[in-house]
Amino acid sequence: MWGGVFHAYYSTPEGGRILSYSRLEKGGKSVFYEFEKLDVQKGQVVYIPFPGGQRKEHFLLTKSTEKRAVFEQPKKDFPTRIDFERDGDTLRITLSDPHNKSDQKEVFVLKRAP
Repeated sequence: MWGGVFHAYYSTPEGGRILSYSRLEKGGKSVFYEFEKLDVQKGQVVYIPFPGGQRKEHFLLTKSTEKRAVFEQPKKDFPTRIDFERDGDTLRITLSDPHNKSDQKEVFVLKRAP
């Protein structure tokens, strides 16, 4: 992804919160990193990204099933939707922008490490 190898690590949900750390490696160097927090705030499940360690707008959970969670934030620029979909040991994360009527899309396909 993005010309390199993308690694993502997710905690378990004990304590009511999931934390994650991701990084992009190119040529043996880490060129991008992001922290993420999935939390419950005021009774609503929220996803909060911290690209480069800087907090960005939060996304609200709008749809969920056993294998899929969709978070949206219509008031921001790309992406306005983040869709997490699990299929066995694969996690597909799709960033899209339907709220700005854009066809722009980025898809990350992550495989569970052995």
